[in-house]
Amino acid sequence: MTVKSIGGRLAALRTGLAASGSRRAGEIDPASSSVAGIHPLVFVSFMACLVVMMASFFMLFWGRAEPVFMVAIATGFLFVYAGAPVLMLRFEMRGGPVFGAFLRQPLPTWSGMLTGRDAWIQICLIPSMLALCTVALCLVVLLIRP
Repeated sequence: MTVKSIGGRLAALRTGLAASGSRRAGEIDPASSSVAGIHPLVFVSFMACLVVMMASFFMLFWGRAEPVFMVAIATGFLFVYAGAPVLMLRFEMRGGPVFGAFLRQPLPTWSGMLTGRDAWIQICLIPSMLALCTVALCLVVLLIRP
């Protein structure tokens, strides 16, 4: 079985489902959904959580050569990982919808409709909790260090 045959079968399955109308009411086609409905500030807040985590590691290891070197390398990888999306978002944010309006409007997902606020919480809850735990652990280590 080749990739070409799988792609053809998936396309036939999608057209067959769309033609027969066998989708449930309110369900969208996963092939037509994209991340275009997510406001760019959601991605910026996700990246802010990563920056907070790196800053807490710098705070913890400041003054020690070897760990700071590793944290600096990890920060470089963070900038490479996040640099291109942030630059693309700079251009997308111009003239876009207001963030408050995005939080109130409905957003189609694979599992149904969500508000923008629910999508923002689902995307950023785990990274923000990881950042909070990282800051707390670094503070505890700083406080018990002799």
